[in-house]
Amino acid sequence: MSCNKYEDHILIFPEDEANSKIALGFVLCSYVREDKVQILPYTKGWKKVIEKFKSYHIPQLKKYISRRLLLLIDFDNDLNRLSKVKSEVPEDLMDRVFILGTKTEPEKLKQAINPIRSFENIGKKLADECVDLENGGLWEHELIIINKHERKRLIEEVRPFLFDVI
Repeated sequence: MSCNKYEDHILIFPEDEANSKIALGFVLCSYVREDKVQILPYTKGWKKVIEKFKSYHIPQLKKYISRRLLLLIDFDNDLNRLSKVKSEVPEDLMDRVFILGTKTEPEKLKQAINPIRSFENIGKKLADECVDLENGGLWEHELIIINKHERKRLIEEVRPFLFDVI
């Protein structure tokens, strides 16, 4: 499903298939407004995410001021990757671009929490926990706690239009 470019919405740009499945689970959560979010086709590798971000998504973000973009990448145990990726975001777009990911890779998260749980179910669980910023739950797991600041920033930005909750 695509979003109305002129209304508040968010695009999710995953690095790989596992991240794409997590995003799908997030979107399938019962109180996420599907008309306000779109999962883009994944690439293979965080560097390709950055290349496409710079060549295509930066101009699109400048054109459509109601658009937000979530880059969903693996940090591959590189503690500097978040700052490397953020350095590619123009200052005037910083408040509409978000970067989330696992400390290593999604497969390790799946294995650590429950190897039987699907990536989609992980995404649903993460969505359930997004409406309550005080209750970290799965977001407090050692492989994704690195997202704490970025998650808070993202949820504060998208909560008004993305979630159907009281």
